[in-house]
Amino acid sequence: MFRDEDATDMPAFIRFMLRKVIKAPEFLRLDIVSQLATAR
Repeated sequence: MFRDEDATDMPAFIRFMLRKVIKAPEFLRLDIVSQLATAR
């Protein structure tokens, strides 16, 4: 599904997501974290 060039963008994307997650409310943070876990 992902090409190699997409894979190189992932660290920045994850860092961006974590930054949003930290500012999100508890319930939303847990929801996003579980989505990321299943996306792996």
